[in-house]
Amino acid sequence: MKEAITQSTVPVMGTKAETLQFLKEQVTCSVIEQLMVVTQAQLEADEAGLCQSIAETFGGNLIVVRSSCKGEDGYLSSNAGHFESLLYIDSGDATQTAEAIRKVALSYAADILDYKAEQVLLQRQTTGVAVSGVLFTRDMKEDRPYYMITYDSSGSTESVTSGTDGQQLWIARNVNERLLPSQWKALIVAVREIQDIYADDRLDIEFAVCENHQVVIFQVRPLAASRRNMRNTPESDHAFDGRKELVKAKYGLTYNIHNHKPMMLSDMAFWNPVEMIGENPPPLSYSLYREIITHSSWNKGLQPLGYRRVVADLMYAVGNKPYIAVDYAFETLIPVKVDGGLTRKLISYYKNQLQADLSAHDKIEFEIVFSCFDFTVKERLKRLLQHGFTKTEVKQIGDALYEQTVQMIQNYEQTLEADLADVKKMHENCCALEQEWRASKKKPGSLSLNMS
Repeated sequence: MKEAITQSTVPVMGTKAETLQFLKEQVTCSVIEQLMVVTQAQLEADEAGLCQSIAETFGGNLIVVRSSCKGEDGYLSSNAGHFESLLYIDSGDATQTAEAIRKVALSYAADILDYKAEQVLLQRQTTGVAVSGVLFTRDMKEDRPYYMITYDSSGSTESVTSGTDGQQLWIARNVNERLLPSQWKALIVAVREIQDIYADDRLDIEFAVCENHQVVIFQVRPLAASRRNMRNTPESDHAFDGRKELVKAKYGLTYNIHNHKPMMLSDMAFWNPVEMIGENPPPLSYSLYREIITHSSWNKGLQPLGYRRVVADLMYAVGNKPYIAVDYAFETLIPVKVDGGLTRKLISYYKNQLQADLSAHDKIEFEIVFSCFDFTVKERLKRLLQHGFTKTEVKQIGDALYEQTVQMIQNYEQTLEADLADVKKMHENCCALEQEWRASKKKPGSLSLNMS
């Protein structure tokens, strides 16, 4: 049984190699690749013997030859990337291996007098990499409780650390890892284990996540930048708990008027505000779009076609970003002939379907909702039987869609006539407004804007 780690038994982090050697025996949620530590002095003393030992240790597989000197990383300073590291070295090729060791050791010479005695780390080359990068367990600049991940998904294990590429992801430190995609879930679980082992809130971790979601740890060191910016009273993971309530209070987050449960929000569903007014609209754009469309008109135009009446705003702002209340969008696209209980059951089904395929959130009317009767509806409705719906309920939905669609076709001429009349009235109002505006420019006075 593995000996329990306590505060008194956890060593202060040593060199890269020493830290990895310690962790290799402790971690269960990640792996440390097979490793070997050598020095330039050992190479000079017996190059053939050392290279033979390396070939036997790694079985002739590809290895990484990495820096691991005492001056590389500390609690208040970091020399990340300062020294040489070489990838894809053939451990069975004595000449190539020896040359790689010499290059890494020589990169110490400008900073360390006795560089030949410093460690050079050899590790098996990781293969099958899906994502690699660097994770900081706190925000470096503001010392806030986020996991800040810079990563590359090309399969390279050096693009991020070399500074040539990288995308960035921020994950709140109090996140429930079960809600994360598989590769990030595996990484966060592995990182939390290392944080527990070191009882340390500020770590800089170099990692890879393989195609099978196995996490490989390449390096663990103190997060020096965060320590330099450490607050007297740093924010803890629990800081987010209070912020949730603050956001709810500030932005009125957003509870369904029928069941008082939190609603699903989307920035592109239904009356897509991102396309109409942008992701960060000026207040005037937001207020006009709400007044003209998403306050009530969005639903009033659907009621004559047999869809449900929903007396609620469709759009909400979180910060300055507009979102559509998906619950109400789903509700209004259900025929009024479907009873209330079945309507709520359908909304729940639609939300689950959207969560299973987030790429459909900008086309819910076509890929999620049964919004009208067509030649595919009968087959598509059969899916509901696999999600807790009875045959009677499926028939009720199908009948309501059929009746609604037939009425829309039969009433097409009247609906078109009414719509054209509304368009004509709108045009007349616009012309009257323009004339009044032009008149106000010619003489002093106020603009009345009195139109029926």
